[in-house]
Amino acid sequence: MRKQAARGAVASVLILLAGCSPPAPTPPPEAPAAPGAATPSTVVRVYNWEEYIDPEVLAEFTAETGLQVDYQTFPGNEDLQALINAGEPFADVVFPTAIPFGREQVQARQLRRLPDSVRNRSAELDPNIARALRRADSTGSYLVPYLWGTTGIGYNVDKVRAALGPDTDIETWKMVFDPAYTARLAGCGIGIQAERTEIIAAAMIYYDPSQTDASLTEFILERSLAKTIEHVKFFGGSTRIIDELASGEICVALAWSGDVQQAVDRAEEEGNGQRVAYMIPKEGGLVWMDVMAMPANAPNPDGGARFIEYLLRPTVQAKISNFVAYASAVPAAEPLLDEAIRSNPTIYPSDQVRQRLYSIPGVSERNRQTRDEAFDAVVMPSGKWHPDDE
Repeated sequence: MRKQAARGAVASVLILLAGCSPPAPTPPPEAPAAPGAATPSTVVRVYNWEEYIDPEVLAEFTAETGLQVDYQTFPGNEDLQALINAGEPFADVVFPTAIPFGREQVQARQLRRLPDSVRNRSAELDPNIARALRRADSTGSYLVPYLWGTTGIGYNVDKVRAALGPDTDIETWKMVFDPAYTARLAGCGIGIQAERTEIIAAAMIYYDPSQTDASLTEFILERSLAKTIEHVKFFGGSTRIIDELASGEICVALAWSGDVQQAVDRAEEEGNGQRVAYMIPKEGGLVWMDVMAMPANAPNPDGGARFIEYLLRPTVQAKISNFVAYASAVPAAEPLLDEAIRSNPTIYPSDQVRQRLYSIPGVSERNRQTRDEAFDAVVMPSGKWHPDDE
């Protein structure tokens, strides 16, 4: 894919994201910094997703700045949100998904206003990504794009065909939510990314894409996941999804695009004969954007700002994108991307696929509690919820 074509892919996807997301309310006044937050430190504390950065980037940042990186990971947005809600200083830089989590953190005054040195870099971002981000952060004061991708189905080509037969339609969420499918796939293994909001959103797309009312969660789950959960092997984090797809221990996964691409690459590198592929089901899939932010009580905000600035450099963005197989938000990074990344439809979806992408709808705190209770009632008794499994 040529540079111009790649930029068009980003634009189309993010325009759709912006159109599907509810407008963000005006952000509150800036959250006050915690006492002593500006004290110089030689450590930058970073909380990011699993398998979501090139480790060499961390070493190179330290070599250039002298700042050590205390780098830790979380398996899902809810886990990160729980740490933020606890109110104890734990990180200088965090990586929430923009909608709904980043937006809600802005509104709850849980994030620190980014310094001008970071905000001035916004001119270097893809304008469509920046426009979409305004749905979460209308003033551009708290959130900076990191990477973006989609949520669909990763699958083992040969094992799925062996289980379902050569003529069965597999481009469908039935692979996860229809017992007529999952009963036959259980023997080769079904894994699901342990992210409540995305599982629920995928179930809603499967049932009826026009239904985004959180009050219908229980009704929709009863007609989808509740009927297939006995056939699911696990709900797990990125590391397990990637490992078991690549090794053939599971044949179907509700998963993130880049994770599936990592599984494809790993299987090819190991030469283990496992043919892994990714698809957006015909009913539709999810598009999302992960962002960088600083908690309001960041212990070392100066160091955090330097880390964010460093990750926004085109050379660094390209290095990360090439390593994790997700799309960059910085156009100047595109010429530096591997051709295998630029031209990969898993990373940059086609025009036809982009027409089937939805963003995750926001919900009120009350509706979230109702939604989560309905989800937990279906999933937790199964004993298969293991987001921290490596």
